[in-house]
Amino acid sequence: FFFKQKTAYELQRGLVGSEMCIRDRERKEKEQITYSMSEEIRRMEESMMKIIKGQEALVQKREQESKEKDEEIKQLEKSTEEDLRKKKEEIKVLKNSMETMSTEFMGMLKGTLDKMRSRIDTAGSADIIK
Repeated sequence: FFFKQKTAYELQRGLVGSEMCIRDRERKEKEQITYSMSEEIRRMEESMMKIIKGQEALVQKREQESKEKDEEIKQLEKSTEEDLRKKKEEIKVLKNSMETMSTEFMGMLKGTLDKMRSRIDTAGSADIIK
């Protein structure tokens, strides 16, 4: 076999082809790294969006619970105010009844004492006559 020695031009063309292979390989590696990083970022964004949605749902739930509790408190306050109003009215009625009963009792006591005094006076004057 006969080996032909390559010329400088042929060597230069070969080096250019070799450099192209290196360049192409580096470009592919960069594309793979870029794709891999892009996928990782996408996965992270999806994960963060799930977390955010979960937290938003939790916030909405807590806000609803808070509104319900506020409504319960308002109802209790209203009920308590109504109960207090009724109790005050009952106290007023009872005080009026006590005053009425006291006035009636004083009237009866005065009547009883007047009758007793009258009998004592009558008994005393009967003793004087004897």
